[in-house]
Amino acid sequence: MFRMSRHRSVAAVAIGIAALGSLIAGCGSDGSGTAAAPLSKAQYLKEGNRICKQRLEEKDQAVRAGLEEIPQEEFPNLSQQSLKKLGEGAAPSFQKIIDELGELPPPAKDKKTIDTILAELEAAAGKVEANPALLAKGDPFREAGVEAKSFGLDACNL
Repeated sequence: MFRMSRHRSVAAVAIGIAALGSLIAGCGSDGSGTAAAPLSKAQYLKEGNRICKQRLEEKDQAVRAGLEEIPQEEFPNLSQQSLKKLGEGAAPSFQKIIDELGELPPPAKDKKTIDTILAELEAAAGKVEANPALLAKGDPFREAGVEAKSFGLDACNL
């Protein structure tokens, strides 16, 4: 019975943290000092969704590993310290999403939409950087995730 309760608690915490970081991005270049040619929308969505899927899977692994380190007596009500530690474990995956999406040259006609998504993601990332425990309490990336899903970045929205 304890095992089932713990698994439900673990699942609830993992879902909460997963819901946090749908997307994150910035605009970039190919690293050679010249801007890369814009991708088509289909190419952008394919690469963006691949990046988000891969990095969010890494985040989930980090959260599972972090949950395993928490003493059983803390479940189901995790301490602030444990929540912060879980958030800190998840944050690098969100930063990788920002960095990697930022390297994708956006389609010219969708640049304004992508810039809006990226601005929302950057704002949420700043809040998470200041307080990693936010990832377990709510979804600071919700607005960006809704916008991203509307654009077609489905893997970047939980």
